Amino acid sequence: MSYPIDVFIGNKLCNARIEANMSQGELAKEMKITRQMLSKYEIGKSSLTMQRLNEVTKILNKDFNYFHEGYSAGEKLIKKRDRLAKIDRDPKLLEILDLYSKLSPDLRKIITRLLRSIKSSKINTSKNEEQISDIQALAYIRSFRNLPAKRRSIIVSLVKKLESIKC
Repeated sequence: MSYPIDVFIGNKLCNARIEANMSQGELAKEMKITRQMLSKYEIGKSSLTMQRLNEVTKILNKDFNYFHEGYSAGEKLIKKRDRLAKIDRDPKLLEILDLYSKLSPDLRKIITRLLRSIKSSKINTSKNEEQISDIQALAYIRSFRNLPAKRRSIIVSLVKKLESIKC
């Protein structure tokens, strides 16, 4: 299992190695490890011990703090990358994103409110609350009556895709 901090430090290690114009093989030789082990460190599959990290700072001429600077921001980027990877593996979500990207900013706001309304009502399983969410959804959909046919068809396609996804 990869931990976000290992992925972050591994990314920093890879960047520092490249800045030093070193290949994985060259750095691995300096560290007295295999190139495969270095690769695991760089992609975050294995954790660098403090001793190894200290060794790397000397070889790459980097301050110890270099490998931790910006971690909280980096953690957010890693989480975002993981969410994007999940989306990339789901064809229905990709299609929804494609349809969503074709909407105007105003329609995107309406769809986003609709989705939030549906999501918040799905948390509670009471039949009455599900009916309320259906009424809210219908109210949003009725507001589309004055839209051009092409935009309405995009929204209908989007809603159908959303309905096909099991929460």
